[in-house]
Amino acid sequence: MEQPVDAIESYRNATMLDPANAEVLDRLESVYKAEAMWEEAIDVMEKRAQLLPTQEEKVAQLVAVTEIWVEQLDNPEGAVGTFQRILEADPLHGPAFEHLESVYLEAEQWEELIELYVIRVEASEDTEERIALLNKAADIYGERLDDSEQAFHTLCIAWTEDYTNKDTVERLEKIAQQNDYWNDLLAEANQSLEQVQDPETRIAICLHCAKWYGQNLGHSEYAIPYYEQVRAIDPTNAQAWWQLGDLYETTKQWDKLAQVLAKLVELTNDSE
Repeated sequence: MEQPVDAIESYRNATMLDPANAEVLDRLESVYKAEAMWEEAIDVMEKRAQLLPTQEEKVAQLVAVTEIWVEQLDNPEGAVGTFQRILEADPLHGPAFEHLESVYLEAEQWEELIELYVIRVEASEDTEERIALLNKAADIYGERLDDSEQAFHTLCIAWTEDYTNKDTVERLEKIAQQNDYWNDLLAEANQSLEQVQDPETRIAICLHCAKWYGQNLGHSEYAIPYYEQVRAIDPTNAQAWWQLGDLYETTKQWDKLAQVLAKLVELTNDSE
């Protein structure tokens, strides 16, 4: 009866003659697993993965490799390279993403973690997921890498995903306040206004700009045109009318204030 060592030698010789022989690779893998030669088994499984015809089969084979790294060798870090190859084949593979995120967090590999988030953002069609990942990346830039500029730019990208997202807006306001990025933020907002056509989105951007000018920078005169844009898009927007009234009162534009108050009465009567 052939001994395992002899079988391994025979199969190795066979693979040298025909490296793509699936049957030989299967048998060699089986012997390695039977002898608990896990790293050797991994090497064979990696080679088999390269020979498989479909992405689904390759991913399944690579997942099996990661299971050996984690369960048999108790080495999650050793599985990193394999999980990375899984994501190359399937960028939205959940377990691979979660494992790498955990490893990178534990090892404080911040650049690698940001790259992981970016890869998933580029692949995902879920707006909420993309925003959450971009916000995470911004947190790492700001809190771990002390790079407020990159954090700000990343948040701006997240904001373009959904201009009404309160979490992103709050983060942008915080970083603008801490680093005096108000002019940069308003420049980003005005650029978006030039590009966006959707009325509701334009209203959301205008309301933010008006708030930032009026409340955060103390320039009521610059806030007024944004509220007027909202009024032009949606004459029934009560928020814009109320804010305009407050600003007209602050700037002592009494005639315009009277017009606003009259409009608010009209809106109130229409809603009853």
